[in-house]
Amino acid sequence: MSRVLLCMGKQAEQPYRIEKIGLQAYSVEELCFLICRNAYLLDEDFLDKKLTDWLKKECELETLAKTLQGMLRSGCSLADFIRTLLWETAYCTPEEIRSVEELLEKNAGLSGSERKKVHADYLVQNGRYTEALREYETLLEQLEDGEPLCLRIQHNMGVAFAGMQQFHKAAELFLGVYEKSGERDEIEAYLAALRMELPEEEYVRKVSERPEYTEALMELEKRYAQARSQWPASRTGEEWNRIIRNRQNGNSRDYYENMGAAIAGLKESYRKNMM
Repeated sequence: MSRVLLCMGKQAEQPYRIEKIGLQAYSVEELCFLICRNAYLLDEDFLDKKLTDWLKKECELETLAKTLQGMLRSGCSLADFIRTLLWETAYCTPEEIRSVEELLEKNAGLSGSERKKVHADYLVQNGRYTEALREYETLLEQLEDGEPLCLRIQHNMGVAFAGMQQFHKAAELFLGVYEKSGERDEIEAYLAALRMELPEEEYVRKVSERPEYTEALMELEKRYAQARSQWPASRTGEEWNRIIRNRQNGNSRDYYENMGAAIAGLKESYRKNMM
């Protein structure tokens, strides 16, 4: 059952426009929604007396406006200001408010491009790979070649492609970043993507042609062996082992039901990631 949200104040006749994101709100709830969806783009320009005047005049939220005006006079931070706004309107859960506050604190002092990268990184972390790639590509178009941020974006694009199981594209990106930066982490990421993409024999042949990869290769194989040893005890490993045991024990009905549910779950996850 969804949370019930009680609206505060009245709907404004004149909207409040958040210039940084190019959108406008007609109520304090719409304002909070826009803040939560676009917190990564906000900066100190949001700390504006025009906002508190709008809350008082258009939304008839005099107490809230007075509280926020006092915070502006005291020189509060953006994170403190928005936390108070979200908390007083009860629009978000405490967990959501903390998430927004942490994002704002993390973004303090970042450039506009860096803020957009943070949002794209957030999309990757939440499995929304296609959306993230669109944002990364837009960012790269806006940046000049050679800027340090470009390499960080290209690396994270590789992570997104790996999440989509497009390991060939991921490997190309990791290798490209390695050739420009020389960072060992990039060559390990490249080798990991290759290992996931290629058959065993082809993988061994390809990496053996590059002796300079030896040290990184040994570290990768060590981590790979450790991950394989830990997988059976993981939640996913236990679930798949249980399904296989059903088949081995002749329990065909449970086997096909559980396997069907597992496959359906993977398909649904894949569809969401491709949106």
